[in-house]
Amino acid sequence: MLGNWKKSGAVLVLACCLCLPQAFGAAKPAAKAPVSATLLQQGDSAYAAQDYAQAETVYGTVLQQDKSAAVYVKRGNARYAQKRYQEALEDYNQALELSPASWSWYEQRGHAYLALEQWQQAADDYAKAALNSALSPDGFIYKGRALAVLGQHQKAAEAYGQAMGLLAGRADLLAARAGELMYLGEWEAALIDYDEALKRQPGQAYWLYNRGNVQRKLGRNEGAMADYNAAVQAEPKLAMAYYQLANMQAAGENVSGAIENYTRAIDSQPEQAMFWHNRGALFLRQQKESEALADFRKALSIQPEYGLAYYSKALALESLSRKQGGWGQDLLQETIGAYEQYLKYAGDDATRRDWVERRLKELRNS
Repeated sequence: MLGNWKKSGAVLVLACCLCLPQAFGAAKPAAKAPVSATLLQQGDSAYAAQDYAQAETVYGTVLQQDKSAAVYVKRGNARYAQKRYQEALEDYNQALELSPASWSWYEQRGHAYLALEQWQQAADDYAKAALNSALSPDGFIYKGRALAVLGQHQKAAEAYGQAMGLLAGRADLLAARAGELMYLGEWEAALIDYDEALKRQPGQAYWLYNRGNVQRKLGRNEGAMADYNAAVQAEPKLAMAYYQLANMQAAGENVSGAIENYTRAIDSQPEQAMFWHNRGALFLRQQKESEALADFRKALSIQPEYGLAYYSKALALESLSRKQGGWGQDLLQETIGAYEQYLKYAGDDATRRDWVERRLKELRNS
């Protein structure tokens, strides 16, 4: 399932790393006795209370007194929890330099590499963890992760299946295998795994979202809508679920509902250009050119090479000119520029490209 991090807008959404018996905040093997056991306990307590900044500070103080590999891992975990992945990686590197045989730490460093989109390094670390945990369930899980990151989805699904043979009842393994089956286009099999995973562990927002995608692929639109709605109930900031709901509503001519859900997606994840573009397209359908243009311009400020957004912007400018009763010089030049940028960055639709080229000639001669 982790391989989907490589693909913008992919159908899969990663919920979290697979749960392993060892807590992520733990660090094994045990470090040398720290100079201040009290300080270390304070750091562990802060971490357990999810006060990661305080935990990081305390672990840093301990490291000033004792350069312990285990404490580097603890501080790395605190930094990782704050999404400061590069600094977490540096701590894991320090720990592994001091204790290179500590195979469980390769998993944690693999998470950091994954968050930094360093796919091969992540796969290598998961593979090291798998080799050192031999034929244990964890070993098959690590193997599955490594294969997923490298895009070897069939082998990843098989590895998760082997882990399930040793760990019956693990819902997260079912969901992980379902994700790999989605990449393989085995939608019915993926649906079976998601159904069983959600039966064992209900209310998991990301599994609900992914099952919604599977149901949509299978043409079960009502089930997909139900899953997307359940996903945002469980996780109100799950932007892609709002986005997919909006797409389905727009296709069903529920324009006002779609705009509301695109807006929720934007509120949750404002850096996604496609959310702005799609909402703008609906504003344009309602002949609200000013709102549409604001959304297209925002999309292009986020993603300057977004070819379709240039095309949509040009159409909005054309609609505005008709409403105003003619071209102003600035409006005309902006429209021409938008069509030109479309041809530069997109233009892969031959029919649309031909139309844009003809329209550009007309506008330049107007």
